[in-house]
Amino acid sequence: MSQPPPDEPPEDGEPDGRDDATPWSLRGPVPGDPFGETSQLGTFRDYVDALLDRGFNRFVTPQLVPFVYGLGLILAGLATLAMLAGSITLLSQGGAHGFFGILALIATPFAAVVLFLLLRIATELLFVAFRIVDDLHTIRHRGTA
Repeated sequence: MSQPPPDEPPEDGEPDGRDDATPWSLRGPVPGDPFGETSQLGTFRDYVDALLDRGFNRFVTPQLVPFVYGLGLILAGLATLAMLAGSITLLSQGGAHGFFGILALIATPFAAVVLFLLLRIATELLFVAFRIVDDLHTIRHRGTA
């Protein structure tokens, strides 16, 4: 982030340009927070405080998304195993069920790829939204010059 010109001091409640490399949406409080905290949510207490913050001065979601994505991958893997087990069960019954078991066995890898892809797309869309917030914050505090 750029420093404000020397002849224009920052407005009250506005950040003064001091910033680390951490994106704004991951740093905790919204700039201009009267308490001036800029620490990341690192401890359990920080997460609880952020979750109970009714003013929404901290973003919790960007730091929880990797955990949720990992959990989603595990659940998608379990769903794939369940689809495989179901298709093998159908295959073992023979007759018309066996035919549908073969179709299900063939469709399971494709369904798994689609499931993993949709999970990845949803996760990336969340991060895109927060990167837009970071970019807008940078533009707002960079000025028109």
